[in-house]
Amino acid sequence: MVGTQFCAIPKSAEEGSQESALFAGGSLNAPILSAIASYSSRGCARSPSYLDLSKLPGARVDTDPRPGNRERVSRMNRKLTMLVIGGFAAFACLAPAASASAFTATCSGGELTCFGTIQGTGSVVLEESSGLKISCTGTTGSTQQSSGFTWGSASFRFSGCKESVLGTNCGNTAESGQIQTNTVTSDLIYIESKSTPGVLLTGLNVTFSCPTIGVKKTVTGNIIGHIENPACGTASASHTISFEAGATTGTQKYTEIETASFYYDLTVNNDAGGSYATSSLSGTSHVSYLNGRTLTLNC
Repeated sequence: MVGTQFCAIPKSAEEGSQESALFAGGSLNAPILSAIASYSSRGCARSPSYLDLSKLPGARVDTDPRPGNRERVSRMNRKLTMLVIGGFAAFACLAPAASASAFTATCSGGELTCFGTIQGTGSVVLEESSGLKISCTGTTGSTQQSSGFTWGSASFRFSGCKESVLGTNCGNTAESGQIQTNTVTSDLIYIESKSTPGVLLTGLNVTFSCPTIGVKKTVTGNIIGHIENPACGTASASHTISFEAGATTGTQKYTEIETASFYYDLTVNNDAGGSYATSSLSGTSHVSYLNGRTLTLNC
């Protein structure tokens, strides 16, 4: 499972080794910025590590002026250094536009954002690796895509949701059998090659219950869907995205960005206790853009 992403920055071999100052002459040290950009461009990792700033060319090292004493950095400066680097790393992970594995979209009419509605076709099925399924008969939602960038957002509302044990309703709204998701971040990415455009949804975190069987579940994680149409470079008022289950129960068909070395998936846990389980979500959604706008995928 991949939760919050951090950009991989190699950690120094030994704790307490030389550490360089983050600021030189009152401004952010240029070699540090360069190194952060370099490491960030290599993609995100599952967990954070830290950059040994003293190894950077031109980086200033704060030392104890007394002869024979070790180089040192105060704890406050060390925390500040890690905080700022972490901020840059997190920002870099939220900007796939700089990656060769992502592409942008252009909204017609010079609009900064294209707003759209989501309508599902057929059922949507959430299936855990244990075999438990939550099937929903309908999907609606809303989305927006930033013009000239890779990112946007989306939220979904599933209706007619039932569990596979007794076939009773599951939900998290006042209306029985309906599940409302949080707003997730969307990014336009290449799945397997430059000829396979897709969308990565990150930050899903939704809790629902199935009262009859006494189950309360929380689904978290990220998911990749395949953009079936329109073709790259074609201005269109709508497009279709499919999310498919993999060959193994509870897994997605698409779990990696083209050049990534880690997996994106969903995890379900039982809020009443028990182990976490991977899960898949399958279904097809159609996005229609509002106010006569069209969107061109620059892939």
